[in-house]
Amino acid sequence: MVNELIIRERAYSSISKIAKHIHKEGYPDRAKKFYIDILVFANELKNTADSFAVCRHNIFANKNYKCVPYKKNYVVILSIKNHIVTIHNIIPAKKIR
Repeated sequence: MVNELIIRERAYSSISKIAKHIHKEGYPDRAKKFYIDILVFANELKNTADSFAVCRHNIFANKNYKCVPYKKNYVVILSIKNHIVTIHNIIPAKKIR
């Protein structure tokens, strides 16, 4: 079981960019919900991150990162070391297919 969660600045930046895009599309309530929901999801990964496989994409696999799907359209890129989950980025799933 993991005890700590670190969310890198790059991941926060990605979350903000995605939420801003949703807002610009005319869905401010959905943007706010996305922002909150993704942070709740990230926090829950503290307890379940060990159960996910290493990413298939070579760039992430070489770093032993795990890729966790979020609502089919996004992927959370994370690593686990010494019972600490570090979220490195959140990217659209279509970027790594």
